[in-house]
Amino acid sequence: MRKFIIIILFICLPYTANSACVIQPDGVPQGMIHVSMISIIANNELFNNKVVSVIGVLNEHPHNRLQLYKDKNSIDYIILKESFTLKLDKKQYENHQSELNKLLGEYVKIIGVFHSESNKNAGYISDIILICKAWTRREMDESAKDAAKIYGPERETKNNQ
Repeated sequence: MRKFIIIILFICLPYTANSACVIQPDGVPQGMIHVSMISIIANNELFNNKVVSVIGVLNEHPHNRLQLYKDKNSIDYIILKESFTLKLDKKQYENHQSELNKLLGEYVKIIGVFHSESNKNAGYISDIILICKAWTRREMDESAKDAAKIYGPERETKNNQ
């Protein structure tokens, strides 16, 4: 039972730490699809009106809206076909504006409903329930080591065995 709890902690901790998340869900939505931006860009009709979990680089568009880009090069060269607009409601944006500004230029995980578009960008994400800083492998390994210190070495991940 304890190993199960530590595994859940290891999987969920990167996306539930208050310091890393701006908007957090009460629970994981049913039917959520974990998908890469490349898959959505290539097959945007396939993911239309689906709840997706996707990682990309958060940036502010010149017209005061947030964009999720495939990578930092897409931002540098303003490749809108490799980006999604993030449609936050006005209250959500105002309540979290300072935290969102800290995440600009960072890789973030977004959970929301994807909508395909055929014009400038690949689509948009609405009904956003999660925006978190995406952790690097090193940050996840450090988190697992910290958990092992708290709960004992027998609960370290299989990667460390």
